[in-house]
Amino acid sequence: MKYSHTPTTQARPWAADWRSRAIAIYQAGLDREITEARRVLAERLRALIEQPIAPEIVYIDSAERIATVVVDGTLFHSRCEDLTLVRACAYCGSGEFESPPLWDAADVGYALSAWHPAHPNCQDEDSPYWLYAAE
Repeated sequence: MKYSHTPTTQARPWAADWRSRAIAIYQAGLDREITEARRVLAERLRALIEQPIAPEIVYIDSAERIATVVVDGTLFHSRCEDLTLVRACAYCGSGEFESPPLWDAADVGYALSAWHPAHPNCQDEDSPYWLYAAE
């Protein structure tokens, strides 16, 4: 007996039903996951920076599993359990660098003030350590 892999001309009404149902179940689960990720990021940021964050403004990249929000010009990422602040290179102004994870207000303060991310080839022209660079 030979098997054919070509579709038959007869309609199978039950075939579309299970496929549609599986897609609907997946979509409902994805919608719940997105809603939860938005809520969690909004609540964590509200606790850290004491600013109300509307969950609707949180962007979710479900493929990369990253939640992103901009608050007063400051970009935050949430991936798994890590909430980070994102900044450009302190010297050339390009690229995106994620801060160490933010767990409390002091971490946010550090990321906003003392943390100066840089590309490996970028350096501060007026570095206080320039004398030691040749050693």
